Amino acid sequence: MTVRRALAAVASAAIVLSAFAATPANAEGPPPTVALAPRSGRAGRQVTITGSGFTPGDLLRVRYVTGLASPERVTLCKVLAGPGGTLACKPRIPIDDAGPIGRHHVTVVDVTHPLAAHAVAIFRLR
Repeated sequence: MTVRRALAAVASAAIVLSAFAATPANAEGPPPTVALAPRSGRAGRQVTITGSGFTPGDLLRVRYVTGLASPERVTLCKVLAGPGGTLACKPRIPIDDAGPIGRHHVTVVDVTHPLAAHAVAIFRLR
């Protein structure tokens, strides 16, 4: 192996390692939060979902946990976190896949940084 190839291999390895070592911008801040309004309702109800504490510009996936064998989760929205690490979307609770009456988790996961903290809120299906 030539010196040039060896240096190129070391540089490539350093880039890959730095990508794995990268942490989201909010790693030092408070954990992400999410809120629903209203927090209860029937299937098909439109809800306002807001959140904060996410990494600005990251892709966020908001999912509704159905309590069914299939599908277990339904994506409500995918949005980019705002400049202040905020989240806002206005989806509807699923109609066909809402699941049983009772409590359902609504989760927010940072798709860009999958190991980052996520946030959970509760929606009570009536």
